[in-house]
Amino acid sequence: MGEISAADRKQTLQHVFNQYDLEQKGELTPIQVQILHGDIRMGGLSLPQVLASIKYSCVGDVCQVSELHDLLQEMDRRYFLLQDLRWEFSLLDRQNMDAISVEQARWLIQAVHGKHFSRQKWERFLKSRAVPGSSIGFAEIEVMLCDIPSRTELKDEEDLQRQEEEEEDRLRKEREEEEERRRRLAEEEQRKREEKEEMYKNVEKHKEDAERAEKETDEELKKLRKQKDGADEKKKAELEDKEKDLSKALRDHRHRRIRYQLKAAVKSRDKFQLEYSITEFKEAKLSDDDMDLEKAQRLLRQFNAKEGLHKAMSKREIQELERAMTFVRTHGFEIELAHEMTKAHHLLGRLRRLERIRHEILELKQSTVAEIRSYTNPPPIVHTVMTAVFLLLGHQEKETRDWKAVQALVGKTGKESLKRRCLELKADKLPLNIVNRSKTLLGKFELDEVRDISAGAATFYVWATATIEDVLDKDHED
Repeated sequence: MGEISAADRKQTLQHVFNQYDLEQKGELTPIQVQILHGDIRMGGLSLPQVLASIKYSCVGDVCQVSELHDLLQEMDRRYFLLQDLRWEFSLLDRQNMDAISVEQARWLIQAVHGKHFSRQKWERFLKSRAVPGSSIGFAEIEVMLCDIPSRTELKDEEDLQRQEEEEEDRLRKEREEEEERRRRLAEEEQRKREEKEEMYKNVEKHKEDAERAEKETDEELKKLRKQKDGADEKKKAELEDKEKDLSKALRDHRHRRIRYQLKAAVKSRDKFQLEYSITEFKEAKLSDDDMDLEKAQRLLRQFNAKEGLHKAMSKREIQELERAMTFVRTHGFEIELAHEMTKAHHLLGRLRRLERIRHEILELKQSTVAEIRSYTNPPPIVHTVMTAVFLLLGHQEKETRDWKAVQALVGKTGKESLKRRCLELKADKLPLNIVNRSKTLLGKFELDEVRDISAGAATFYVWATATIEDVLDKDHED
């Protein structure tokens, strides 16, 4: 029997089309197409599969007679492919629950799509689920399994991959630039230190000489004044001239001593000496010929900046730390305080991360918390995560071995609610042995593993991990 001609095929398709286009609108709705295909193939396709087929084969959201042949071919492709995919799904569903885990679903889709697997599409699917992290039924992914990635989707995926690579390159360059900047800062600091050492090498000796000369001249002047009190007029006139010369010499020695005293204070980098020497220099109204006053004042501001930075770091408040870091930058102390600023940057990053996590907990929907409590027999990963969380909140590990006790703790409201307790926890009061035990419990899992099981548990996993890191980092710094 020969192949059907184009004319006969067109006539046949028109005849079939007319049988289902009961209102003679010249188009078939998705329901009508589903009925048509169901009459051809036993069982037919689900409505989502029909809609996906129309989207792939037709111009609009209905089928024209000219599109019917291509549409039926696409529906047949999906129909026969689904037979194999249901079998693959059943092999993964070992417990006959008509559902598989999120990880298994991703593996199946990735195996079917191969190099065309779209992470972007998969992430959108996960975010759109009513109960994130729960098991996945075949109906949820059957359309995604059968979909052929379009050129646009493939291009978007390529663009996303390229953006990620560019971002990785950018971060790598930033790290290299930061390392180079720190190296230059260290070299500049060493050079300045050597220059200062050379400049102030013999300053203590000069200061001692000036102090001795000032003291000797002062004693000589006092003796002369005593002589002057008992002298006759002629002798007194002679002594007055000598007194003027000694007074001038005393003033010169004093000014010289004040100058070298300021230089010595700059060299010693002693805050008390700097404050005293600066005050005496200003009271003497000396000209700052060697720029020592400016150096001393800058050094004093540097000490104040350093103290402010340490104080802000100990308080661990974002706004105060940002103000202290801004003060350092504004006064140009980034080179001198490079080590402190690096630690401050690190701490600020941790504090901002903790703040974001606290915000996520604050915005956590009650339904997500209820999802944790709803488990009758929770997955071990969820039980372990919540045990680590309640350890940090002050409970004994043995209290959380019974899941019913954990359910009761999760279900508390008001001041005792889980969200509020997490937000109000003072991490700096946590004992290290508790922190290390929680770290051991959480160290058994990665975030993705927790998120695939429970979105709520994942949020508390992130909170607990960040809290542990903050405590251990602070302990290391101390």
